[in-house]
Amino acid sequence: MLLLAAQAARLAGDETEARRLFGVLARMEGAELLGLRGLIQEAEARGDWDEVARLAEQAAWFRPGAPWLRAERLRFALHRRAWREALALAGPDQPRAVFALAAAAEETHPRRALALARTAFASDPRFASAAATYARLLAARRRWRKALRVLREAWQAAPHPELAATLAALVPDPMARWAELRRMVAGREGEGETEFALAEAAFAAGLLGEARQHAERAAELLGERRALRLLADIEDRLGVGLPVLQARLKALGEAKPDPAWRCRSCGAEQAAWAPVCPACGEVASLVWHSAASAVPARQNIPAS
Repeated sequence: MLLLAAQAARLAGDETEARRLFGVLARMEGAELLGLRGLIQEAEARGDWDEVARLAEQAAWFRPGAPWLRAERLRFALHRRAWREALALAGPDQPRAVFALAAAAEETHPRRALALARTAFASDPRFASAAATYARLLAARRRWRKALRVLREAWQAAPHPELAATLAALVPDPMARWAELRRMVAGREGEGETEFALAEAAFAAGLLGEARQHAERAAELLGERRALRLLADIEDRLGVGLPVLQARLKALGEAKPDPAWRCRSCGAEQAAWAPVCPACGEVASLVWHSAASAVPARQNIPAS
């Protein structure tokens, strides 16, 4: 009856009475967890996170492995942006790659940062930012072959411009990069993102004929402004006539927007991935959005 009365008080908006009744339950033998859970929810609702931490520690004394308590502790960790703690608490249905990558970005010890980036990549090989970070950290430790292998594996899982940009940073020589990119994308030729990456690399290496062929395919497959801009730059270098360039500029105005990281909560676009949306503060909400392709939904996480 006390539990029903406490829940009724909460529904009625009587927070003082709800806290009093949940407090009574928390002091009753055998009902401690029911009371503590209610008190934790009340503390969360009013934003008293210090109280949430105190009550969660108290509840853990009674039943440390309770699933609801683990979920509450995860919410508290996310509120504090305690990424390593969130990773330890996250279950298989949570975006562990996001938590691991965020923790890696804050880690000052190179070896621990590398281990966290490896966890992020292993948790989601399709997550380009995780693969790119892991590859960069491997390269920083002079593990070049492993870094390039990670980029190849990631491209085969899900082509993404961040992977091509990371390769460009790791292999600055244009001809060597062209050769390595072809190995990286092997088997995924004929896809928009692959054709665009090949066009960029060929252009940088001065292979204008190949660059134009790949850029034309990318423009046709993607229909995005970046592909048409690249094609126009290549054709300008080739010295094509003014009518062709004017046609490219006209098509540019009708092209699809370039892809970007977009928050699925508020819709704001960001130039780079981040664990928290800079616009609305939502955790793990940025997804890669392209008008040329569908974007799979990310896993759900507890509200922070």
